[in-house]
Amino acid sequence: MINGKGVAAVKSCFPMQTFASNKNLSLAKSRNMSNVKTFSNLIHPSETKPVFDVLSKRKSIALINVNSCAKKAVKYRNLNKLNKKIIIIKIESTWGNSSEITLSSLAIYDEQKKPIPVTNISSIPDPSNLSSLDGILTETYHRQNHKSFCEKFEKGFSIILSIENMYEPKVIRILNSFEKLNSAVKCVSIYEGTSLVSRGIIPQQFGTNLQLVKNEFESYKMMILPKVKAFTDQYGILPIKPVTQIDIQVLETYNNVNKLGINGIDLVDIHGQLVSCEDISEIHVNGVENAVNRSLLLRPNKETNDFHDMFLSDVIQGQIPSITFILKKPMYISKVFIWNFNAERRSLRFGIKKVKIRENGKCIWCGKIPIGTGKVFNLEKTVQCAVLHEVPENMIHIEIQN
Repeated sequence: MINGKGVAAVKSCFPMQTFASNKNLSLAKSRNMSNVKTFSNLIHPSETKPVFDVLSKRKSIALINVNSCAKKAVKYRNLNKLNKKIIIIKIESTWGNSSEITLSSLAIYDEQKKPIPVTNISSIPDPSNLSSLDGILTETYHRQNHKSFCEKFEKGFSIILSIENMYEPKVIRILNSFEKLNSAVKCVSIYEGTSLVSRGIIPQQFGTNLQLVKNEFESYKMMILPKVKAFTDQYGILPIKPVTQIDIQVLETYNNVNKLGINGIDLVDIHGQLVSCEDISEIHVNGVENAVNRSLLLRPNKETNDFHDMFLSDVIQGQIPSITFILKKPMYISKVFIWNFNAERRSLRFGIKKVKIRENGKCIWCGKIPIGTGKVFNLEKTVQCAVLHEVPENMIHIEIQN
């Protein structure tokens, strides 16, 4: 079809308005974008700070909740010490000599100020509520968390943290509440294992970072803290202490009447050596009378059935017999051998049946003693070895700071 101007008219399959010029497109874009309100258009600069404070607060609360759900707090006896570094925070005092102690948060950092994850947290003595210990393991300080930990304060109260061996702790951050509390932590001493690494005072209404520097305190330890001998194996320090007194309490004899007979007693130190008479200052036999041959209790040769070599006495009615050895100096006692009454042509029922052994007044062992045979042959069957402390073969002697 030809129009009046002689030009062929072709019907387009596209709407004519889609072919707008570049200029029209630019104008349309400008008009549309002017109506779009961005985040900065919506918030006045004076309102920005409160908004970000709210966001920060939510992040803080989320972090606190994550840490509280971790359940890292355990009782001290369940604390995993194997292949771990142990950090001990000993709290010396509070700001108001309070009977309670409150704490907001604790955190450990490495040399690059990166937080070190805590494997477990515990305290000595055990806390009344383990969840309160979990609450202080947070890197974020928040007013709502100002009394995460609240416990009775006893002298020597300590918080123990365990971390993996691969980490090198350099800073501990200890934070008190914003509030002025008498129970806020004041003076602390920090140990890595047995080494003192820091001392400091925590501000009453805030907190501080304490640098952990082991070498700086070596001279201090040499001057102030006395050295103590100890024994260790691959699992740590052995729980054995030197003693000055061993008590052997006779609970029952085989005749259960008024006679008490003993062949002899051996005390063995931690190195497997017999304690000699020269190491003992006094021997007390209580609850008996007419005791004979008291000095022969520690004689070297006990392989005999001769009555004259043995101890025999009358038990005072209503009393419990006991034998006490007072040592001249503190010694590590690992075993006690009790040789029962073994006299020939005498009643073997005078012998001991049950005993209780104490170290410095603390009960260590209780058990039965085999009855004598009256013969030298198989004499070892009449001897009872009371193991007070296990001594491993790979034991090492060390000196530590008290």
